[in-house]
Amino acid sequence: PTSRASTRYFRLTACLVAADVQPVRTAHYRSLLRRLDEHLRALPLDLLAYCLVPHALHLVLAARERQALDAFVARVAGTRYPGRREPARRLPVVVRHARSGRELIGHCAFVERRPVALGLVRQAQDWPWSSVAERFRLEARLPLRPAGC
Repeated sequence: PTSRASTRYFRLTACLVAADVQPVRTAHYRSLLRRLDEHLRALPLDLLAYCLVPHALHLVLAARERQALDAFVARVAGTRYPGRREPARRLPVVVRHARSGRELIGHCAFVERRPVALGLVRQAQDWPWSSVAERFRLEARLPLRPAGC
C-alpha cells in the first residue's frame, strides 16, 4: 500500500477498440481481469476504482512513484487479447492526474458510473466487471482499496 502523504492519484483509460481487443464473452473479461491483477500485484500501486466495458478499461490508481505508474501503463498497453495468436497491438492508454480531492472523487465517480452512462445496466453495481460490483462480492477478483487508505 502507498503512503497517503506522497501519493498521487490517476485515472487511466485504455482503448480496447483501437487495438481491436474488445471483450465479447465472459471468458474474455475474466482473462483481462486476471492479467490486470497480475500487473497490479507486481507493482507498488493501489487500485481505487475500475470498470471494464466492451470498448475500454477505466482505472483509478494511487501511486507513490511515477515510475511504477509508467511501468503499469507499459504492461497494460502490451496486454494480449485472450485467444489471439497474432502479435498484440499496443493499447492506447490515456493518463489523467487528479490534482485535488474533488478531481479524485470525480474520476472515481466517472469510472464507477461508466456502465450506466453507456446504457449497459440500470445500476452501477449490476455491471460485474467493475469495482462497484466488486465491493458486493464475497471474494475479491482484484486488490481493491478504498481511497485514502
